[in-house]
Amino acid sequence: MIFLVQLITRFLMMLAANYISFSNAAQKGSYIMTGIYLTSFLQYGWLWIIILFDYRQVNWLKLKLLHESIYTDFNAAWF
Repeated sequence: MIFLVQLITRFLMMLAANYISFSNAAQKGSYIMTGIYLTSFLQYGWLWIIILFDYRQVNWLKLKLLHESIYTDFNAAWF
């Protein structure tokens, strides 16, 4: 999944770089690599923080609604 997102990001960054007028190829390559780096940072860094965050301790109404069911965790009855 992560590889597929990286491949799509690379394709989109290369497509966008063709429409932006760069003065040389180094700027174009830097633009593409920066876009891929930012996407990787979001996927590998922030995604794991968001996934592992325990929403049950938060008193925000929208997040609290996620855990107001009869099943508070994954178990055999949930499936």
